[in-house]
Amino acid sequence: MDAVLLRAPVWLLGICLLSLAAISPVFFERWLLNTLRGIQLRCKFLCATHMSSRPHNYVRTYRRRSSLGQRDLAFLLGCKDRAKVCRYEQGHRLPSLRNALALAAILDVSIAALFSRMHSDVQKQTDERIATLRSELEHKQGTGRVSPLASRQLRWLSDHHGRIQDTEHRPQ
Repeated sequence: MDAVLLRAPVWLLGICLLSLAAISPVFFERWLLNTLRGIQLRCKFLCATHMSSRPHNYVRTYRRRSSLGQRDLAFLLGCKDRAKVCRYEQGHRLPSLRNALALAAILDVSIAALFSRMHSDVQKQTDERIATLRSELEHKQGTGRVSPLASRQLRWLSDHHGRIQDTEHRPQ
């Protein structure tokens, strides 16, 4: 039935659905729920596979700039074959912290440069949390319920993260 409905004009679909609902409401309800479930599952699948769910990295770019092959890089990482390097390059797998540090050392580049998209995402999320914490501490300070620890925390945040000017996360 789905294949036939996909080829029909929209107005005809409406008439078919209304008549189906009038003739057999139980069947129509089951069909509609199954259709919506199918759409929801397809949307989840498409979002998971076609959106940027894999971390973008520049392992391949920097490896090629260094004139190293995947086997060479695998050897330097202490891997038995190039499969792990291939999975890192394609974003199918994240390297362990040890391997990320080794990649940075071997390719003579920072981890932030190798995994720039992830780095910027983490930086953005962290900045938002810092702004939230700062606004909570400032709110406590404004009400007079501030402890010496909260004062030190606020001073440390100002000294180390004073660049954040985000007022969007302040409680109202």
